[in-house]
Amino acid sequence: DLSKVNVAFFTVNGYISVITFLATFAGLFLK
Repeated sequence: DLSKVNVAFFTVNGYISVITFLATFAGLFLK
């Protein structure tokens, strides 16, 4: 189903965005 693929894509994209943001924030904070 196309809608399920769309939801899964946005969910994965959201997780990647959050992880990238946290990694960048942690990198700046630990310096």
